[in-house]
Amino acid sequence: ACSIDDHLQGITHILRAKEHQTNTIKQEYIYEYFSWTKPVTIHFGRLNLEGTVLSKSKIREGIKKGLYQGWDDPRLGTLIALRRRGILPKAIWDLILNVGIKPSSARISLDNLHALNRRYLEDIANRYMFVPNPKSLLIECDQDLEAVIPYHPSYPERGYRRIRLQCKNGKLNVLVSSHDIQSIGVNREFRLLGLANLKLLSLDPLEATVVSKESEYAKSMKLPIIQWCPLDDNISVKVLKAEKDRVSIVAGKAESYVKQLKIGDQIQFFRFGFVKLEKINGNEAFFVYTHN
Repeated sequence: ACSIDDHLQGITHILRAKEHQTNTIKQEYIYEYFSWTKPVTIHFGRLNLEGTVLSKSKIREGIKKGLYQGWDDPRLGTLIALRRRGILPKAIWDLILNVGIKPSSARISLDNLHALNRRYLEDIANRYMFVPNPKSLLIECDQDLEAVIPYHPSYPERGYRRIRLQCKNGKLNVLVSSHDIQSIGVNREFRLLGLANLKLLSLDPLEATVVSKESEYAKSMKLPIIQWCPLDDNISVKVLKAEKDRVSIVAGKAESYVKQLKIGDQIQFFRFGFVKLEKINGNEAFFVYTHN
């Protein structure tokens, strides 16, 4: 029936998986019997994406057992799962063109797909500050501080946002990542992204003092730069992160400008990675991790 349908529809070229090579031989008998012109048949091997599950039977069984959320579980290699993660169609197209049509199976590294996707996201994704596992940092100050942060460092025409912090009684508070601040060390200097250069006074309680505000000082001293967000003006964030067969939730706080994003927007959290916004409920945003 397949051969007759192909002939009646005027099919000239057929692309099919190599496991159908035997079927092709059978169908050619029908073409020869009726003296029809045979179409050109090209057999291709399976494309395996390392670090993901592609077997439909395994996926179906995993969904039944509750191992996967659905066909779009970010641990899977289905197109709907890759789309949910934020893999762009152009990146998948580039990958297919790079591999080509071959009779042998190909094993593709997920890192290669990420590299292709990153080339597009670097220009598309605006940058925002996200603080995983946040801790409150008390800062000694003598005046209000203001951060002016571009949405994208390579595209100033996209604009900036201003985050103003009020110094009250010589003090103000921000949220920083517990991992980042632990790596600084007491009496060491560091820079809060776009805001000021600080000196860490104590880890318990967590306190610092303003050294200067100039970014050139941070560059000349090669100070580590960490992201932050205001203590009282932020949004709670959860990031669904898939790593091979495991999935985890990274929780934290992000700057309030994240509230202006639309569902499906793809951004980059500074020093964390690219993410795709899946939903916003009130003062909580849910993202899916794409890659670093």
